[in-house]
Amino acid sequence: MSQRPDPPAACLTTGTQWGDSPMTQSNSSSTVVTVDSELFSDSRSRLSQCLGKLQLSSVHEPSFSRDKPSQFAKKLDDVKEFVHGVIESEGLHSSSKDGKPALYVCGVPGIGKTTGVLWCCKEVIKEFSELNRYNDDGMIPTLCHINAGHLQSAADPSTYLQLQIEKAIKGKSKNGVLEARLKSGEVMVVVVMDEIENLISSSKKQQPPATGPERALKQLIDWAIDEDVHLALIGISNSTGDSKFGRLQLMHKFDVVTFGAYSADDLSSILEARMGPHVMEKKAIEFIAKTVAGTGGDARKALEIASKSVQLCFDQLPENSSSSATEQLVKMKHALMTIRAPAKQYHETIKGLPEEGKAALCVLSVLCKTDVTHTTFGTLRNFVSQCVDAGAMGELSSTGDFKLILETLENSSLLQFGDTTGKKKRVAEDAPLSELMFMPICLGTQATDIEKAVQDELGKTAFYATVMAKTRDNLNLFRAKSSQKGLHVN
Repeated sequence: MSQRPDPPAACLTTGTQWGDSPMTQSNSSSTVVTVDSELFSDSRSRLSQCLGKLQLSSVHEPSFSRDKPSQFAKKLDDVKEFVHGVIESEGLHSSSKDGKPALYVCGVPGIGKTTGVLWCCKEVIKEFSELNRYNDDGMIPTLCHINAGHLQSAADPSTYLQLQIEKAIKGKSKNGVLEARLKSGEVMVVVVMDEIENLISSSKKQQPPATGPERALKQLIDWAIDEDVHLALIGISNSTGDSKFGRLQLMHKFDVVTFGAYSADDLSSILEARMGPHVMEKKAIEFIAKTVAGTGGDARKALEIASKSVQLCFDQLPENSSSSATEQLVKMKHALMTIRAPAKQYHETIKGLPEEGKAALCVLSVLCKTDVTHTTFGTLRNFVSQCVDAGAMGELSSTGDFKLILETLENSSLLQFGDTTGKKKRVAEDAPLSELMFMPICLGTQATDIEKAVQDELGKTAFYATVMAKTRDNLNLFRAKSSQKGLHVN
């Protein structure tokens, strides 16, 4: 369970609880007035603190209860054991002496795989760094976190990979050769490759490595299994047992840790760990948890709904409102209103969108319902363009204007630049076209509500029904052509 930071020193000296209203303390230098926090606290201050804790990045340790067994905690222990083994052996093997230092971590989106893996790495590295601080012969372990999407879009993936590792070990390689540095005994690197499936080709005919990104991945795997190179690899992916995983296993047989979806109990534990027991009614927490568990168990969505429920309660409270420090201010009605609100909001927003924005949303909703794992800016624009060519729409805007239209949709929470793992991404204004085209795009967090709103507002209109039908036709045609070429479309 994530630990609460130590309270400020001032709270310790006055005897007040951290988070109490300033009204409970006197500024007089001679008199200290203390009011029992169990009897009085600033309600808005309590809710404000809770909102901070519900932010995705507000804590570094994974937000699950370690006080009781959970699927997530057990899987995280497996990852930590692997990291401990590879660092202790300086990249020679995993926790098992027969195991190679290459691990594949997979599972549904929103489970916290990346957060958990990075936390495990940092905890173990911290432990070994403390041990090696007084040992001149100790090898310093280093963490290198790379997003495969960035490597995939690089002009030279292998060079990009080397630069990222050199940056992590803080210095250029000896004679410009990274492998020599990794064999020198000076450093040991744990490379965490996020979204590793992006580097794997969909080809069934060509033996790996078939592409530039795949060649860079093969080099990384070769380093990991080379006993003279002090490097370990952890690949993180949403793909579980599909063709890309099979292709990866052709390069090397990875150890595998699979995270399952969160149950309602797991999600309740996460929310309680973030908020504490005295902010939201337990039945409201359980309602949110059951609702989200029924639509995939995405922890990010549970945190978002809880945050909006707290914000709704905050907005409804009068200024200077006070309450018992143990009073549960956020009620079931706030959770109900939050879950029901987006559908109406999305309907109104969609009505006011420009034609091309509505078309892009129609196309994206179709792609997200299929087994297309990653929709990119380029893919979306291509499908919208095909609708234009078929006469379903007017003239297509420029690439820059199309990006502005999508940013409008993002600002309305209808889509997000990034992928279903919740990692939002940004493209700089002067970014090259290639980087923009590979930018992942998906529907907003409330994807189910958005899809329903699109269908209600646009799907019943002949114009946009044609756009969606044309998108499905083009997708089926693309699959048929890919199948003839021996390719697999994810």
